[in-house]
Amino acid sequence: MKKGDFVLIMAHHFPFALVRVTGDYNYIKLDDASMGIWCQHFRKVDLIGYYADWITNAREWEKITMVNTISTLAPDTQSGELIERWRKEYEV
Repeated sequence: MKKGDFVLIMAHHFPFALVRVTGDYNYIKLDDASMGIWCQHFRKVDLIGYYADWITNAREWEKITMVNTISTLAPDTQSGELIERWRKEYEV
C-alpha cells in the first residue's frame, strides 16, 4: 500500500467506503484509548465517499465475500471492478 492507492473498506461483506491513501505508514507502539487510538498500524486517508451515499437502496448493494482483513487487490476481481466504477462516478 502506498500514497495514491485506493482502498475499499468493507463491513460484513458489503462495501462501506472508498478512500485514497494520503500518508505514510505509521506505527504506535502502545495503544492510547484516550486519543481514540485502538489500532497500532495506520495511514492517513482521504474519504472518497460512503457506499450508502452512492447506492442509496440497500437492496441493490453488492455483496462481496471477503476472507482477509486486508489483501492485495487484483483489478479483474469484483472488488477491483467496483473501485473502478466508483472512481469514475466520483471522477477521481
